[in-house]
Amino acid sequence: MKKTTLDPVSSELIDSVRKFVSAWSAGLIARRRPSGPIYHYCDATALLNIFRTRSLWATGTRYLNDQSELTALLDRLPEMTRMHEATPSGRATRELSNVIRTWGSKIFANAIGAEIFVACLSQNGDVLSQWRAYADDGHGFAIGFDCTQLATLSSSEVGACELKRILYGGMEEQQLLDQLFLGFAERIQPYLDQLDSTGWTSDHGDQILREWLSVRMSECLGELTMECKHSSFAEEQEWRIYAAPSQMQFRVSGGRIVPFKQIDMSSATNPNLMPITRIVVGPKADWRATERVLMYIADQYGYGHSGLNLTRSSAPYR
Repeated sequence: MKKTTLDPVSSELIDSVRKFVSAWSAGLIARRRPSGPIYHYCDATALLNIFRTRSLWATGTRYLNDQSELTALLDRLPEMTRMHEATPSGRATRELSNVIRTWGSKIFANAIGAEIFVACLSQNGDVLSQWRAYADDGHGFAIGFDCTQLATLSSSEVGACELKRILYGGMEEQQLLDQLFLGFAERIQPYLDQLDSTGWTSDHGDQILREWLSVRMSECLGELTMECKHSSFAEEQEWRIYAAPSQMQFRVSGGRIVPFKQIDMSSATNPNLMPITRIVVGPKADWRATERVLMYIADQYGYGHSGLNLTRSSAPYR
């Protein structure tokens, strides 16, 4: 079918929304820069595997311990955006979010081939709940990485990994959501009469304008959803490395088969090493024996006998 030229109103609106989405996304990216090392909690077996392979295992998000964390923001969306119902443009913007709010949970939970893989880290390298849950009940380790030096995060190639800081509700999450909804409402406002009178239709690639705007809103909310969890998890201070589903592997965990992929943790400046800044030894580990063997490991893998900063957990858990 031959495409006709967009009418001026639709062209201007589409261009305005594109520019806004680009600016809003840039603000989201700006908050993903850690100010210091971020830590991966693990047991002794995992630590040895990390040194041998210079990689972390990233698990399919739908195979994490709590799948509901994938849709925490979507579940709260009606309440968090109710204030925008006060204006016609705000109501129209809320309507645009209905697609992902209604179908997002089902898509995230059931879509085949839409797997996203995640490796979990924490801003705090000495949290008791993390030692208990992820580091062999306090016998394990917290490996601190300088993620600004990771080659996989520096790459501009398609499918490169992304680092994201998790939000746990609160003011920052609400502000990002309000900025998104107010930005859409502001751009829709001048065209409400024309859009309403035509049913929001436009010959934009044979796609109605309402649908086009809804897809843009869904893309933004989908991106933000990947950075939000319930406030009850706030102690984790979590950061995540997200990876595309290439070179998928499988392992058995808790009696079920779980898909995962390996994330290369090599340094951007020295591909033979990882940018490890510190290793915290768990509160239940034998400090002297563990310190000694970690020095052997550091020497064996090229970091030097005293090349890693080793510290002991201060958690009162023995």
